[in-house]
Amino acid sequence: MNLYDLSRIGVESDPDANSISNARKLVRFLQSDYCENASIVGCRRLGDDLEIVIFDVEASVPQRPVHDIRNVEPVAAIFSPTEDIQVDVWSLRTDFPYVPHTNLRQAGYPRSLCLYNQPRHEVEFSWTPANLIAKITWWLEGTAHGALHEDDQPLEPLLFGSFSDLIVPREFLKHSSSIIPHWATAERIRRPDGAYSLEIAKATDIVAEDVPDKCFVLVATSKPTTHGLVRHTPNTLAEFHDLLHPAGINIIGEMTRHFSRWPSQFKREKLEKLLQGKLLIILRLRKRRMDRGAVETVELRAFESKDSLELVGESVGFRWDGVRQSGRTRSSDSARKGARVGLRLLNVREAFSRDLAAQTNGFDVDGTTPDITAIGVGALGSQVVTNLVRSGYGRWALVDEDALQPHNLGRHALGAESVGHYKAQALSAYLGTMIGEDDAFRPVVANILAPYDASGELASRLKNADLILDMAASVPVSRRLARDVDSDARRVSLFLNPSGNALTLLAEDTSRRIPLDSLEMQFYRHLVADPSLNDLLTQPDNARTGLTCRDVSAQIAQDFVAIHAGAASRAVHLLEDTEEALIRTWMLEDRLNYRLVMDVEPASVQQIDAGGWKILLDSALVRKLSDFRKDRLPNETGGVLLGSLDNGRKIIYIADALPSPPDSQERTTSYIRGVQGLEEDVMSANRVTGNMLNYVGEWHSHPAGSSAIPSNQDKKLLKWVCEGMRVHGQPGLILVVGDNGKIEVRIQE
Repeated sequence: MNLYDLSRIGVESDPDANSISNARKLVRFLQSDYCENASIVGCRRLGDDLEIVIFDVEASVPQRPVHDIRNVEPVAAIFSPTEDIQVDVWSLRTDFPYVPHTNLRQAGYPRSLCLYNQPRHEVEFSWTPANLIAKITWWLEGTAHGALHEDDQPLEPLLFGSFSDLIVPREFLKHSSSIIPHWATAERIRRPDGAYSLEIAKATDIVAEDVPDKCFVLVATSKPTTHGLVRHTPNTLAEFHDLLHPAGINIIGEMTRHFSRWPSQFKREKLEKLLQGKLLIILRLRKRRMDRGAVETVELRAFESKDSLELVGESVGFRWDGVRQSGRTRSSDSARKGARVGLRLLNVREAFSRDLAAQTNGFDVDGTTPDITAIGVGALGSQVVTNLVRSGYGRWALVDEDALQPHNLGRHALGAESVGHYKAQALSAYLGTMIGEDDAFRPVVANILAPYDASGELASRLKNADLILDMAASVPVSRRLARDVDSDARRVSLFLNPSGNALTLLAEDTSRRIPLDSLEMQFYRHLVADPSLNDLLTQPDNARTGLTCRDVSAQIAQDFVAIHAGAASRAVHLLEDTEEALIRTWMLEDRLNYRLVMDVEPASVQQIDAGGWKILLDSALVRKLSDFRKDRLPNETGGVLLGSLDNGRKIIYIADALPSPPDSQERTTSYIRGVQGLEEDVMSANRVTGNMLNYVGEWHSHPAGSSAIPSNQDKKLLKWVCEGMRVHGQPGLILVVGDNGKIEVRIQE
């Protein structure tokens, strides 16, 4: 049995002289009668800190083991004076096999047994010498039987890890075969611990001469390689070539092929500057669980040359005469190729991208994403859009006419570097850089109520969108989107209430049978009907941020906005699961209780054209009126209508109806509406809805067996209503309810 030269592993020491508690415990256990399958050989000390206990372990192995594990294996346990650091166990056989579940070590070190799959502090919590011997025995016997690595465990790494990182654009890692060359620019980000991140910022056919950190990148993909055959990490280009050549990567041959072209491809001055860059080799190691098995995963590693490309070339056989004189190259001794080129191992980190964002957030990566036009990227809008982009969702047009002001930083997704810039432009640039897709974001600096982009970009973005996401918190904006925008896109409105403790979602159905303005009216009706929500739209105090009367900003805490933005972005994701319209409100209550307080199934919309006006109401309101009538039959009944007028579009929204006041006169053939409590009820509805619902007309019912067609008496009523509304510059309106839910509406100006 060939053993490592113990003289290289510290100096011999007295087993009774160990100062580290766990080392002493192990020695005593090995010397006791309780230890049946292990015996102490001796102890050594490595440096001033480490203490080593050497012992033999007996294991039960089959006659024909899967891996060359012997019945007696010499091992060493290395202890640190820091008690919470897990013991390191080495095999002392120089011919110990390369097997799965060994810790990665540099060349020349003994094999290190990977005994635990728990964090070190958890192992230390229950560590005993008996458990350690049992664990080593289990490891040796399991390896001998080929049963240590279970089918559901991840494959073992092939190369030693690094503390430094290479951040690589996704397109570098998509290649499935061969060796792909790139020129690239890079940014080196140094860290206090001496490690660094090297971020590849751009791939080009040929990098610019004046870029300080330039590199020649070779992306190499290996043949399928069985995992766990861990040997060592190469420190030189020659070692790299020898280690990877069996895996189908002839890195020196590939480099030679490119180097031989450069003297004729580039002018002397150009080549001189390019050769001051570094060599980067990115490895795609295709791993399989067993020989002849299928490839299960790809391990990514990278190496950066410590020397310049000029010195790398000279080391593998080139004297760059073309840089200085004739353009000739000269090979050197092939046995020494690359031996003088030092390499630094880097962990490969895929740069953030749409696909990586989706994977990180647990969404499917199917290559499809909707085109979304977002109206308003202020406090809520900027955070909702950022959340969705961080999950890989959407290609965006961001519409906002405002510039970012200092006070906006309290609740906006952008930082101080964007103050003074248009929100739409700054957010588009920030998000495009984050996921590496500048073309996925288009800023539109415009006001949708008065678009001034002469190119018509706003109209084009709205027309071609798959989804229009309104986060402007403006009733005129939502009305414009619902009524005036030429687009088949579904409209969705997200807004916070004035105090910032509630979020409301109004979502059209995909066929747009129930448009945004009708959803708004139904939302108001449910606010009025639910006493617990009557204060939802109450205006709080505002903070003044400037000198003019318009320089006012709502006082809403950022943590409120962040919570609502998370709920809002999740709600947008969930819209893909339904084609139906939605009205939902979530409230953040005391003690961080976030709950759904309104979940309404929107009712279908009915439009009645009368007197040059469009009257809009919904089927749920018609049912409410019919129920009022049914409850009072055989008498007639009535009340007032609440709604909102859009004079510019000649639209009257009828959102709600109040029942008959108690002092009304209800008879089988007539009805005279009373006034008791009516003014208070109308004013209450106006307050609850933030001044959005007002008196818009009268309603009354006809007796059983009668149609809803207005009678002569009804026409007199309409005239009376019209005279009363003229002082407000509004038309008079009456609504009559008949049998079977039939209604008739009349208007007079």
